[in-house]
Amino acid sequence: MNALNPERLILYFGGIGILSMLCWLAAALLLAGYAFSRIRTRRYVLAFVLSVIGLALALLNSRNVSAIRVDRSKELEEARKEQLRLREEEREQMRRDEQSARSQIRFAEERPEEALDTAGRSPDRQGQDAESNPYEEAAREGSGRPEGGVEDAGYVYRREGKKQRAEGKKRSLEELRTSVAREEAAAGRLLPEEDVIRANVADRWNLFFARTVLSLAVLLVLFDYLSRFNQTFRVLFPLPIGGRTMDRLLPKTRSVLARRPASQDVARYLRTVVRKGETFIYFGPEDPLSEVRIVRLGIGAGRRKTSLSLNKICYDEAHPPASTGFVFESAWFDRCAFCVVSDDLARRLLTDLQQFLQARLATRAWARKTVHVVWDIPAPFDPNVLQTLIFLCRETGFKLVVFATYRAEEGLQAVFEEVIV
Repeated sequence: MNALNPERLILYFGGIGILSMLCWLAAALLLAGYAFSRIRTRRYVLAFVLSVIGLALALLNSRNVSAIRVDRSKELEEARKEQLRLREEEREQMRRDEQSARSQIRFAEERPEEALDTAGRSPDRQGQDAESNPYEEAAREGSGRPEGGVEDAGYVYRREGKKQRAEGKKRSLEELRTSVAREEAAAGRLLPEEDVIRANVADRWNLFFARTVLSLAVLLVLFDYLSRFNQTFRVLFPLPIGGRTMDRLLPKTRSVLARRPASQDVARYLRTVVRKGETFIYFGPEDPLSEVRIVRLGIGAGRRKTSLSLNKICYDEAHPPASTGFVFESAWFDRCAFCVVSDDLARRLLTDLQQFLQARLATRAWARKTVHVVWDIPAPFDPNVLQTLIFLCRETGFKLVVFATYRAEEGLQAVFEEVIV
């Protein structure tokens, strides 16, 4: 196909169109090449950027292609030649008519009787024909030509008629030249009609592929984002969209055993949980978060910045909660996040948490949003308590995350759904 010829594409599209094709083609290769790669997120984002650039350049190239006009110079030249040929034929016909008329007049002057007999007229109609024919009347009278002359009676009329028609055609040709000149002035480029058609077809295909690759990039970036959204630690740009719908579409692990990270990593994880729209109950040696209100979503900047946030309440042995029901109910309905920084208080609350979840399990209740129970106390878990808590979290919409050394939990790794080294 000529439209796929590289030379033709360069002629039709120019640098902008070729660059748009390279952009969406590179985006398509990135999307296909890193579909099953662990580093696909960055490649997908790069493919999305390239596809946006490719579509923008394709739209700009489409405007340039639409500005191409058909080159009518060949048709105009053919019309000019045809007009000259018709004029020449008219002049030749006028000359033949004039010669024929002169020869008839000469014959009528020299031999009027023979001219009448040659015309095949009967004697009864000779008088009538003579009266109606000025040439015959002039021949009988001997004047040689009718009043006003042959030139005035016939040829001048025909010549003026031909001249008027020729001038009309000349005006049409001038108008055509003017319209072509206007098109040439308005058009950026002039190409033959076949090339203009091919350029528009190639432009439509270029726009189709650019839009298709961009749509595919958006879908894959969105899928990659959502597929990582419910992972424990590999969440990027968390948004407060967590809930039952997300958990049903992309199920998450409900029990995780992870090596104890640094305090800043624990704080980052808790902030990520809140930004995902969920909440937590943290049990540890100290409060990893300094803020009282954890920002869930910030909009704007400076003084005009508005944000959605979640209150955080911290308890210790000196300041225990007035009611454990308040802690669990608030976390259940996504009202507050809690930090418990006492070992003894943490174990008492953990026992009460089991009773709370058992009551919810009896009514088949499910948390509105996932509540992360984060255990960051170095003391080992009681195996019976751990297995019961894992079962209750899985059945009620909670998630248990245990930060511990593998030596302490070496015999319990099999009960966790996810183990992170």
